[in-house]
Amino acid sequence: EDDGNPIITTEVQDAFCAGLAQNRSIEVFISNSIDYTSGRIKNMGPFFSHNANLVEIKLNGCAMDPGDIRLLTEVIKERGKNVKTIRSFTYSSAEVSPSQISALMDLSKTCTHLESLRLTRFRTSSDLSSCQAIATFLMSKKCMLKTLNLHKNPINDAGCRIITESLR
Repeated sequence: EDDGNPIITTEVQDAFCAGLAQNRSIEVFISNSIDYTSGRIKNMGPFFSHNANLVEIKLNGCAMDPGDIRLLTEVIKERGKNVKTIRSFTYSSAEVSPSQISALMDLSKTCTHLESLRLTRFRTSSDLSSCQAIATFLMSKKCMLKTLNLHKNPINDAGCRIITESLR
């Protein structure tokens, strides 16, 4: 089924990731509907680790399991002092698990000067452990967020209370 995404074949997605690995000038990386497997993240590693200009990462409709998110976190850690340049991170996916949320919070902590975090459009219910992981990140003394976007997430009242308490 063609969902309007011009990068639909595995071969083209792999070639895109390999080509991007050579880039050192992109400041804002926006990706829609590509499944970032560990192999693709490894191929793209130099883009994330050596591109000092990268300030924003948006992964929309991308399926990443917790291990893939952790691998991306390790690649970003390789940026060293340049990890400070990543100021905005977005992840939207229809399906998300508590372990993915936990991994995304670890990634957010790695980006030490992160000002904007968007975790949006999850269709699966946010359980209390996911809300607690978000709250723990927000309460961290190193959290520098100015924008937190949890738009269109099914967070229940108890989860909202947990996150609300962390905002104080």
